[in-house]
Amino acid sequence: MLSTIKGLNQHDDAILLLSAVPEVCKECYQKSLASMTKIYEDKLELNCETNLAQARSFLVSGRFDEAVELVQFITPRQKCYPQVKSLLTDIQDRQCAVLLGKAKASWAVRNVDETQNYLKDISADSKCSGEAIALIKEIGEWYRINEKRAWTLELARQKDESRVRLAEINAIRQVAIAQAKNQPKVYVKYNIYGW
Repeated sequence: MLSTIKGLNQHDDAILLLSAVPEVCKECYQKSLASMTKIYEDKLELNCETNLAQARSFLVSGRFDEAVELVQFITPRQKCYPQVKSLLTDIQDRQCAVLLGKAKASWAVRNVDETQNYLKDISADSKCSGEAIALIKEIGEWYRINEKRAWTLELARQKDESRVRLAEINAIRQVAIAQAKNQPKVYVKYNIYGW
């Protein structure tokens, strides 16, 4: 019966059946423990293959987070681990390519915030991290140039503002001088001897 249950991939039922062997029968109990361990390992391998296949389909459709979720708990002890490791590298590289493409598109229209949001999610050990770093340097240089340009424009604006204010003051002064020249002369007579 155990071989039938195992053959139908009903690992949990087989483990449950084997766990019913009492400890009093030492030899049977030891064999059941060994069989449970083997069946559990078989179950893990089957789950690994199943999750790996589904993760590959998620990768193709660009559902990277879901693909990682499916294989994140697979351990190096499992036979399919090298395939999982390779899949995780593929996920990282494809995700990097997608994020880098979006970052470049955002940068093309100079949307710096959106570009930085895409770049922050790129892993430093992915295949396209060099391109991401180059884009970050380009943005930094753009900031440096624009900051210098903005500072130069601000200084020019302040100088222009000072010139305008000085011209206003000079114009007001000239108006006051002209008005003072056009005033009738007033003579004041002082009687210093009394009233």
